[in-house]
Amino acid sequence: MGELSRQEARLRLVVNRDDVDRISGELWHLGTLGIEEQLDGDDVILLAGFDSAVAADEAATQLGRFAIVEEFGSGDYLDTWREFATVYRKRHGLVTSPMAPSSFFGSTLGAHSALEVIHLLNSP
Repeated sequence: MGELSRQEARLRLVVNRDDVDRISGELWHLGTLGIEEQLDGDDVILLAGFDSAVAADEAATQLGRFAIVEEFGSGDYLDTWREFATVYRKRHGLVTSPMAPSSFFGSTLGAHSALEVIHLLNSP
């Protein structure tokens, strides 16, 4: 098996609906940057983002559950929210109303771009 990278990654776990809150809590404790839930029949697929494949793999080991580490580049997702946002100007500020689909792991990563908007709001 190859060496794990420092590129962003996510864990893909399939869990019973009754275990979602408990496992999500464990993932937050293990340092996830965000969690997306996708319904899959009686189960839920949890996609938990981490800043590296190494961190995702370590979290999977700590959980003691089967999980798949998937590497990806956040640059592909950080600005996806813009396509679904409506921009309104109000006096000296900028207000957006993002409407992101849940079909990508961008709902949490998009928060980074949302922080840019907050910075704009607070800029002179």
